[in-house]
Amino acid sequence: MANFIYSRVTIEPSEAMDKICGMIENMPKSEYGKETTTVVKTFYTEDELKKPYNNGETEYPITDTGVNHGWLYDNVGTKWISVGVDDDIRIESPSYISDGFLIKLYSLCVNEFSDVKLVCKWYDETETQCGTALIWKGIYTEDEETLEGENISDPIYEVTGEENIDDIKEWILGEINEDSYTKPEEVEDMNEEELRYLFEEWKNQGKWDHITDRQESMYYSCEEAIETEDFNFPISRVRKVANVKYEMVTDCYPF
Repeated sequence: MANFIYSRVTIEPSEAMDKICGMIENMPKSEYGKETTTVVKTFYTEDELKKPYNNGETEYPITDTGVNHGWLYDNVGTKWISVGVDDDIRIESPSYISDGFLIKLYSLCVNEFSDVKLVCKWYDETETQCGTALIWKGIYTEDEETLEGENISDPIYEVTGEENIDDIKEWILGEINEDSYTKPEEVEDMNEEELRYLFEEWKNQGKWDHITDRQESMYYSCEEAIETEDFNFPISRVRKVANVKYEMVTDCYPF
């Protein structure tokens, strides 16, 4: 998996979202390279920091150089994390989504608000992998997908500028339907430069439409797994993290 994962998180109800966004916005400004320390100090208690980690280590995990990676893997899910707020909660992490941190956010809301639902939709820096995590009704679910991009017809195909112009025209014409703003006769009249420009524009838009569609489809799969309480549902991970009436399961993370 790529070095950077970009996650966008929303939480329901809105009061729960406001609570977490407020905690993020009130974090002290971090020095460069100290973002992970700031996040950990903001969201984790002293009891959690003093709890044994990495199969028995008890050394206090926060030092002048940062946070112990063993503790981070056991509690956050990744070896570093940065968090911010835009129109949703933005998280950056390396290699994997910070699933332990998502569970932590859920735990901070679930005792205070009813029917808490946390949704995380992510993609990697190469824009070839995407996924969705859903925590709801005390169950953590997750699914992901590697997207095909080898052939010109693949949804995340990266335009090189060296494609055969006849293949480009054929692809564009195949994308047009009766509701399309661009008409087939207009395509037939385009020169090579115009065709290449339109091809690149449509491929870029189509890639993000496809990623969004796949994330949404994975969301519904996760939701169905939770609603049916099917722990063998064909998605990447399903695990109970909280009991009825919102008591978090002991050692619900790491997986």
